[in-house]
Amino acid sequence: MKFDAFLALSPKLTNPVLPGEESHLKMAPPERRELMRNIDPDTFNPRRAAVLALVYPDNGQACLALIRRNSYSGVH
Repeated sequence: MKFDAFLALSPKLTNPVLPGEESHLKMAPPERRELMRNIDPDTFNPRRAAVLALVYPDNGQACLALIRRNSYSGVH
């Protein structure tokens, strides 16, 4: 994608309508689906989260910076 086209589209990324729980559950393991069904939304208080994506111009093209994580046993 041309970087100028990305800049023209980027204001639409401010508050997108996201598919939410339905999409997450499509790829979730069965245990997670059951856990989510049993959560009481009135008492559940999840932490807020965010994602930062670095999109930069390179020869007029929009490029995305990615990081390769080390491989290890454990949680991130």
